[in-house]
Amino acid sequence: MSLIDIGLDQTCTVYTPNGTTGAYDVVAVSGMACRLALASVSGDMGPSRAEADGTRRLLWGPDYTMPETAQVEVDGERWNIQAGTLAAPRDLSGAVVYRRAEVTRAIP
Repeated sequence: MSLIDIGLDQTCTVYTPNGTTGAYDVVAVSGMACRLALASVSGDMGPSRAEADGTRRLLWGPDYTMPETAQVEVDGERWNIQAGTLAAPRDLSGAVVYRRAEVTRAIP
């Protein structure tokens, strides 16, 4: 199964904080396949909580372990990884299928 098969049809750059300034300007990885998706679906009841507060779910392949303190850029927009939301769902054999984390829009 390819990354496109599981919906990772976008790419992102992962930034970590600069040890001196704290700015997210250190590139940890670039061109990583990902998918930035709504965290929940509300149906016909209007915008979901996720849409209203800028929360999304970032999905990426199993081979990269995201740092808890990071920012990702997808389609020119920055998002903060929310510590404590990193997850790695596994298949029946125990292999990691993909990874995910909740993200919130970064304030420029």
